[in-house]
Amino acid sequence: MPRPKKRAACAPRPERLEVRLLLDAEPMGLDPIGAIRGAMTPFGLEAGKFATDHIIVRYRDDHVAQAKPHPFGMMPGLSLGTVEGLRVVGINPALGVEATLAAARRDPAVLYAEPDYLISAAVAPNDPRFPEQWGLSNPASSVATTGSLPIDADIDATTAWQTSTGNRSVVVAVLDSGVDYAHPDLAANIWTNRGEVPGNGIDDDNNGYVDDIRGWDFVNRDNDPRDDNSHGTHVAGTIGAVGDNGAGISGVAWRVSLMPLKVLDRNGNGSISSAIDAISYAYRNGAVISNISWGGTQYSQALRDVIETAGASTGHLVVAASGNSGRALDAPGSPRFYPASYDLPNIVSVAASDRSDQRASFSNFGQVSVDLAAPGVDILSTTPGGAYSFKSGTSMAAPHVTGAAALLKAIDPTLDAQKLASALIGSADRLPSLAGTSVSGGRLNVAKAVQEVRPQPRLRGGVVEVPANGEWTRVTLDESYASMVVATTPVVQPDGQSLVTRVRNAQGNSFEVSVVTAEGISTSAIPLSDGGFEVPEAGPNGSSGSYLYRPAGSAWSFAGTAGVT
Repeated sequence: MPRPKKRAACAPRPERLEVRLLLDAEPMGLDPIGAIRGAMTPFGLEAGKFATDHIIVRYRDDHVAQAKPHPFGMMPGLSLGTVEGLRVVGINPALGVEATLAAARRDPAVLYAEPDYLISAAVAPNDPRFPEQWGLSNPASSVATTGSLPIDADIDATTAWQTSTGNRSVVVAVLDSGVDYAHPDLAANIWTNRGEVPGNGIDDDNNGYVDDIRGWDFVNRDNDPRDDNSHGTHVAGTIGAVGDNGAGISGVAWRVSLMPLKVLDRNGNGSISSAIDAISYAYRNGAVISNISWGGTQYSQALRDVIETAGASTGHLVVAASGNSGRALDAPGSPRFYPASYDLPNIVSVAASDRSDQRASFSNFGQVSVDLAAPGVDILSTTPGGAYSFKSGTSMAAPHVTGAAALLKAIDPTLDAQKLASALIGSADRLPSLAGTSVSGGRLNVAKAVQEVRPQPRLRGGVVEVPANGEWTRVTLDESYASMVVATTPVVQPDGQSLVTRVRNAQGNSFEVSVVTAEGISTSAIPLSDGGFEVPEAGPNGSSGSYLYRPAGSAWSFAGTAGVT
C-alpha cells in the first residue's frame, strides 16, 4: 500500500525577477530629466492602453506650471489630486503622445511626464454563455446567496485573466473519451503535431505513432481521438474553450494547446494499459500537464510508476479527479481512488464544490488524499457536435484546476509539477465549509495562484567603482529590464556642498552614473577612491528597498529608496 500523501503546499517559493525595474527617490537632488530620458529610449507604447488626447505631467513648481507657456503643443491642464505640480495636460493631436512625452521630459521645469494609462475592471470574455459559468465568475443572478449577498464560490477567473489568459505554447493532455476537435469553441486550441506530415502513412517524427496529427486513440489504436461519449469534450472545454471569441463559453485558459488522448470508450470505460501508454505519449510529446477525470479503487503500481516517471523526467503535472462516491478516502478501511490517491508530488487531487462553497455531496474527500476542491456541480461546457451542456462530478472539478495550472505555466514556463502543485494548493481559499476535506481545506482560487507565480520584483545587487573625476561610469546589471529609471538623493553634504549623483542612459541592463556638486563642479577634490553604487535586494514583495552610493573612507553618502513596477 502507498504511504500517506506528502504535499509541498507550504514550501517556500523562490523569488523571481520581474521584467520591469523602477528605482525611485525623493525630489531633492534628483536628475530625473536625464534619468527618465535615458530610461524611455526607445519609448514604445502599446496602442489602446492610454489616453490619446492628454498626458500626466508633474512640474517641479506648480506656480511655474500655471505661469509658463506650454511648449510642444501642450495645453494648460487641471490640477490632479493633491500632489503639488501634478496636472493633466492636453496635447496637440498632430504630435501624438509619444512625441509629446519625449519633449516634455526634456523640459527642465518638468519633474516627470507619463501617459494616462487606461485601467479596467476584472476581465470578462464576450462569450455569450459565460454568465452561466458560475465556477469562473458568479454574478448574483446565478449563485446561491446569504441574505442579499452572493456567495463568492467561484475561482476568481476574471481577476486572473487581468494577468494572463494563457498561451498556446502550453500543451495540456486530455486523457479521456476523446475530444470533438472540430467543435467551434475548441478547434483553435487543439494541439497539432508539427513533426508529422498528415496522411502520408509514415511516422515522420519517429515517436512510434503514424500520422498522429492531433493526438491518439489508445482504445481503437488509431490516429483519430474523436469523442464518442461527450465526457472528454466537456472536460476539454472547461480547461481551454477559446475565450473572448464571441461564441459559447470560455475555458479557464483562453489560449492553450489541448492534446486529445482517448483512453475511454463510448461507454466511459478504459484500461490501465491504455492510460499508461497515453501518459507516456503525453510527456514525451511536449505536454506539461495531464488531466485525468477518471479513476478506480484498484491500486496499480504500473500506473503510479509512469506518472512518477513523467514527473521526474519532464516536471509533468497530473491533475486527477478524487472520485464521486462521497467517501472519506483517508478513513480506516475506506478504499482509495487512483490515480488521485497516489502519494506522488506531481499529482494534484481534486474534490468538487458547489455554488454554496460546500463540498458536493457526491465528492470524495480526505485531508491526506485530496488536495483542494474546485467547482464541480452544474458546470456548463462543450459537448460534441458544437453543443454545450451541464454536467456534475469531480470530473468537472479537475479541469478547473488543470486550466488554472495552464495559466500559471503560461506566466512562468519554468515551473515544474511540484511548484505548480504548491502554488495551486497553497493559494486555495480556505473555507470553514471545506475544513478537513483536503490538504488545503479550501477551494481553488486561480487569481491568488497567479499572484503566487508572477515573477516577483527583485533588485539585483552589486557594487561598481566610480572615479573621483566626475566622469561617467557604466553600471551593468545581471538582468535586462524595461522602462528602468534610476535616481539618487544626497543625504549628507561634505564641506557644506550639496552633491548630486547624475544618472543617464538607464536602459536595458545598464546605466551610467557620475558625481558632481550641485553647481555642476567635478568632485575630483573629494576622496571617492574605491567608492561604489550599491543596490541591495528589495523586500520580499519587491515593492521597496534601498540603494546607496558609498565612497570608501568618506563620512558622507548618497541614499534613497528603491521600488519595482
